[in-house]
Amino acid sequence: MKIVYEIISFIILIFVIHAILSTVHFLLDLYEIYTKPFKTKILNMFNIKQKGKHKHKEESKNAGTNNATAPVATNRITNAFNFLIGVDEAVEKIKDALELPIIYPEKVKEYRIKPAKGILLYGPPGTGKTSIAKATALYFGCTFIYLKASDLLSSRVGESEKNLSKYFEYARANKPAIIFIDEIDTIGMKRDGMNINRASDILLNTLLVEMDGLISNEGIFVIAATNRPDILDEALTRPGRFDHKVELKLPNRESREKLFVLYLSKRPLAETIDARYLSRVTEGFSPADIRAVCENAAVKALKREIKNTAEKGIKMEDIIEEINKIRGSL
Repeated sequence: MKIVYEIISFIILIFVIHAILSTVHFLLDLYEIYTKPFKTKILNMFNIKQKGKHKHKEESKNAGTNNATAPVATNRITNAFNFLIGVDEAVEKIKDALELPIIYPEKVKEYRIKPAKGILLYGPPGTGKTSIAKATALYFGCTFIYLKASDLLSSRVGESEKNLSKYFEYARANKPAIIFIDEIDTIGMKRDGMNINRASDILLNTLLVEMDGLISNEGIFVIAATNRPDILDEALTRPGRFDHKVELKLPNRESREKLFVLYLSKRPLAETIDARYLSRVTEGFSPADIRAVCENAAVKALKREIKNTAEKGIKMEDIIEEINKIRGSL
C-alpha cells in the first residue's frame, strides 16, 4: 500500500512540475512578444545608408544651423526613374508631391505648405507599382520600408497593431523614409459596421492614427498600392490621408516595344528579334507579362542549347509561343 501511495505521489509531482514549466514558457512567450525588437523588412537597395536615431538628430541640427535650404535627403540616385518604361506621367505626379517636402522641408514650413501624407498607386496587376515605390525611395535618398498588408495580420490579439506601429517608429528614427504598403485593400476594405472587431478593421484604425500623426513627423511618407481602389474605405481615400492618387495604366504599343528591347537585352539571341511586331501582338499585356514572356523564352532556349550545343540563343518562335500561352490566360 505504501508503494502505491509513493507512486501516486510521484505522478502528482510530475504533473505539478509540468504545470510550472508550462507557465514559465507561457510567461517567456509573453515577454518576447512585448519586448523583443520587431524585425523590419527593409530593402537597403544600392547601399543606401540609413541614419540611426541619434545620428539623424545631430545631422538635422547641423543642417538647420548651416543652411535652412540645404537638402535633407542624402545618397540620392537621380536616375532611378530612368529604368522604368511607360510611367512618365505617374513619375511626374510623384515628384510633384514629394520633391519639396523631402528636399526642402524647411522652406515648406516657412511657406506653410501642407505636405502630402500619402500617395495611392492603383492600376491593373503587374503595372510596376512596387518598382515605382522602390525607385521613389532611391531617387529621393529615403529609407525604404516594404510592408505587405496581408503579412501584417496576426492571429494574436494586438500583435498586428504593435507591429505596424513599430514600422512607423523605425521610419521616424530613419527619416526621410518611405513606408510602402502593398495590397492595402487587404486591410483597407470598406467597413460595413457589422463586425467592429474584424482584425483588418482594427489594423486599419491603427494605420489611420499613425498617418494622422505624420503632421508632426515631417519626412515620413506612405505609399500604398492596390488593384482595387473601388473597394477601399473612404477614410483612406479622403483628403488628408492619401492626398495623391496615381493611376498606372497598361503600357501602350511604344512602351511595350521598349520593354521587349529591355528584357531581351544582354541575352543570347539566335536571330534578329522584331520588337515592333511583338509590341503589336501583345495588346493588353502588363510589364510583368512581357517580362515573363522573355524569361520563359530564355529558359526554353537554354534547355534547347543543353540538348544541342549548336542551337544557341532565343528565337522569335520561342517568344511567340510564350505570348500565346499568356494570352490564353488573360
